[in-house]
Amino acid sequence: MNSEIFSSIFEKKNVKEIYEIIAPHFNVTRIYTWSWVDSFINNLPKGSFIYDIGCGNGRNMHFEQHTFIGIDNCEKFISMCREKNLLVQLANMTKINLPDSSADAIICIAVFHHLSTYENRIKALLEMKRLIKPKTGKILLSVWSINQPLKTRITFNNYGHHMVNWNKKYKRYYYIFQINEIISLFEKVGLKILKHKYDCGNEIFILYIEKKN
Repeated sequence: MNSEIFSSIFEKKNVKEIYEIIAPHFNVTRIYTWSWVDSFINNLPKGSFIYDIGCGNGRNMHFEQHTFIGIDNCEKFISMCREKNLLVQLANMTKINLPDSSADAIICIAVFHHLSTYENRIKALLEMKRLIKPKTGKILLSVWSINQPLKTRITFNNYGHHMVNWNKKYKRYYYIFQINEIISLFEKVGLKILKHKYDCGNEIFILYIEKKN
């Protein structure tokens, strides 16, 4: 079995299938948006076209001044979003059926760390780069930090691969990045960091396409 097939099966079992199970509970416990997500979206020009990659229950898509398309590979999340009259597409973040250079912005909140291989991370970043407008587009991307606040009741003693409990019954796959490691991924695909900050267990990056000389 080659690595691409293995990673697809692994992520399906340890990410997608778990979210299909926990989606109803996730939907009632993940209602509010992070302040840094609000700030990013509210600072975009009015009428911006935004893709929410890994949109979950659609909690980040309720900004009436903009147009959103949500992307998720969890069928239950897609159904929940459609019940809320949100525009969504069932897809994996490594292959999205949307036009090149069509988004003013992309948000990818706490999703990228579910990818289990270097190859899939590169594919996902290249998709984001393909989708945003090259001169003006921005990407807001967050991953879990190794430094978790006490209230999360999660402790990471090392970087790399982890299985994290959901209500002590289910486990989801996470990859905890070293900062220089994730920066090297951005550099590999030609994405530059406009801003990087830490907030409440999250490493948060605002990215744009590197301008060629």
